[in-house]
Amino acid sequence: MKKLFKIIVSIVFVGIFLSGCVKKETMKTNDNIEQETTSEQPATEEGMETQTMMEGEDVNTTEVDLLDEFVEVATWNLSNIPDREGLITEISDITNSIGVTDIKDIVLGNMSGDKNSVMTIDGYCVTDTEKQLIVSCKYRALNFIPKWITIAVVDVDTGNYYYASDYRKSTVDFYDYQTGEQLTEEITIAVNESETQSEKYTELISDETMTETETKEIEKLEEKNATNNTKVSELTYMDENIVDTAIADMKQYEYIKDVFIEVDEDKKEIDIVVQIPSSTDIETAKMAGEDVARYLAAMANFANSYYEIPGSDSIGGIYNKYDLVIYVDDGKGNYNIYGGKVTTSKKITWRY
Repeated sequence: MKKLFKIIVSIVFVGIFLSGCVKKETMKTNDNIEQETTSEQPATEEGMETQTMMEGEDVNTTEVDLLDEFVEVATWNLSNIPDREGLITEISDITNSIGVTDIKDIVLGNMSGDKNSVMTIDGYCVTDTEKQLIVSCKYRALNFIPKWITIAVVDVDTGNYYYASDYRKSTVDFYDYQTGEQLTEEITIAVNESETQSEKYTELISDETMTETETKEIEKLEEKNATNNTKVSELTYMDENIVDTAIADMKQYEYIKDVFIEVDEDKKEIDIVVQIPSSTDIETAKMAGEDVARYLAAMANFANSYYEIPGSDSIGGIYNKYDLVIYVDDGKGNYNIYGGKVTTSKKITWRY
């Protein structure tokens, strides 16, 4: 019996010992699993963060050496660029038009202005032939159809202009991208009877004139701002003459082929000639003329807040000081569309 008792006690102790070992090993295994899970978690979050950043970086990931004065747009700030896809397309299209086969990298930088009014951005481009170009673009939020347009394309190394909007072509040397030869380009604008417009518009004065009170208010504003430069022909915005800018920008639209604007400070008259495609209908033709007039007025507001910005019931404050004359044609004599507004009128009167 004693021997049997000893055997039973021994079995019990062995069982307890083995049970303790199994429990200890189980706890150790669980600790290892918990540690592995904890160490893997930061790596997963870091991977997600990296993936998110990569998804947002469709530009500005190049390793090219930028100019010291070129200020790259930070990745977090790219979302503040209006129509970023349209900007990249504009840069690609304009470089292709001058003879660039392919662009290896585009870095956006030198961003200035306000996306709700006027913004300028430079694209630092590296071509397939390792040429480096600066493509300067501008965005006008107040345009009838807001979009990016190119101001200039300049070679970083030589300073040669391969493309320039009209107002710059008369002030800079202009070169062929492929040959490097200097170009001379005569800029022609179809005026189409613009010299006789003033006479034709004497009969277009609208019966809907301003009240005496409204006229006096305008006179008070003019007297208050007499010390400021209010001559439309001399106004500049971002170092650009607003008349030249309006001509260059409005010619970028498909429904406008050419534009001529002349400001007569002596007569206090603004003459606008707009050339349209021959397939344009009458209403679109009138819209083209008014769009140019409104855009010039918006530019005047940017340059001098004295002039009211165009609105739903006004085409702009400059036409309270200057008579407006508009002529729209396709350059082939198929249209004779005239629009006129004197300073005391609230709207354009059309005849065609």
